[in-house]
Amino acid sequence: MKKLLRLLSVLTVSGTAMPTVIATSPYQKEENNLQNLEDLNRVKRQSIEKWYKFLAHDELKIKFSNENIKEIIFLFESKKEEEFIKELVKMMKKFYKEDHSGAGGYIFDSDYEIVATTIWKNFSYFHEIYLGLKNNEGIVIKTNTVGYWDNDNPNNSIYKY
Repeated sequence: MKKLLRLLSVLTVSGTAMPTVIATSPYQKEENNLQNLEDLNRVKRQSIEKWYKFLAHDELKIKFSNENIKEIIFLFESKKEEEFIKELVKMMKKFYKEDHSGAGGYIFDSDYEIVATTIWKNFSYFHEIYLGLKNNEGIVIKTNTVGYWDNDNPNNSIYKY
């Protein structure tokens, strides 16, 4: 009889405690998942991608957040070309990276330098797009591993997202 009463008291205690644990658990997980998604979205707003192109130079696609763009404008206005490229390369190396350039592919320092040089040479387009952005929008630069820029149609090389 004592064993039965002990078992009944354990079941009663655990039975009343469990629903509160179960009830709070999904909310905590959902909050953590939302925070993880926000962090991932923030990181992906600033990214560099490298894409393999058959019989052509690999394509580079770089996304800059609005905050990055403001930093780039400040760098452009306050630095000479060599310093600008060095600082911008340092910034872009912290970006989220996606390499789709094939087996053993890699995003090289020269890829970052090409992007920075492309921005320097075409800064007027970069700044013009920035002036039309809303706070949550950014800029995408699309070039290749030799720094191609479509002068006939700059919208193929730079656009907002």
